[in-house]
Amino acid sequence: MGNRNDEVERFKRLRDQQLRARDPQKKQQQLQHNISKRYKQSREPFSFTKIWQEVEHKWRGILIGGFLGFILLIIRIFCPHIILVIPGIHIDTSRAYSRIMPSIPEERLSDLIQLPVDKWKNRVRNDFEEIVYHDHREIADIQDKLYSSGAVFSSLSGSGSAVYGIFTRDTGVPDFPPDYFTWSGQL
Repeated sequence: MGNRNDEVERFKRLRDQQLRARDPQKKQQQLQHNISKRYKQSREPFSFTKIWQEVEHKWRGILIGGFLGFILLIIRIFCPHIILVIPGIHIDTSRAYSRIMPSIPEERLSDLIQLPVDKWKNRVRNDFEEIVYHDHREIADIQDKLYSSGAVFSSLSGSGSAVYGIFTRDTGVPDFPPDYFTWSGQL
């Protein structure tokens, strides 16, 4: 007898639920709720962060790859050539980091990288350059040689010892000692 009463109660709850779902007043409330929610969303300021959070995880890699590809294409169009020189000189990274003096730059890097690459010289800085060039003058000479060969920008890569130069055209690789690794090509 208990099972039958439980079954009857379950059917009553189910019927009440179905009646509530058909209630026109309930449907109107739900419609009003959806309209007000969309209106609030349309009034919110535009946010890439919010859009990014709504992108499914599986699509994020594709979007990031596409964005980086677009950036590389732009760099390739405006600065199609790069020369990389690795002199094989060991840089003591822990010593280099210990000598860095943090400071607030006059211009933000995020603003500077939006400028044309030929405007980066003397503005975009790698804080390790001063330290590494002081200890290893031959690495500073690589940068000087890249600039004298027509580089529009040259810098130490990370804490060294590789140095790269960005060129607007292929000028050929300057002469470096034979034990230096050099690579030249388009980005």
